[in-house]
Amino acid sequence: MLLPDVNVLIYAHIEDSVPEHAQYANWITKKCSYRWGLSYGYRLTVA
Repeated sequence: MLLPDVNVLIYAHIEDSVPEHAQYANWITKKCSYRWGLSYGYRLTVA
């Protein structure tokens, strides 16, 4: 199981977040293939 830092997910999702966006997006795409799983947690707070 992979537990990437939330910044990696942001960098992979938002094209203008960092100059290395393509590398992050490529890594996430490879890890989300049928052979690998991706797990991430988040907390939603509603005020």
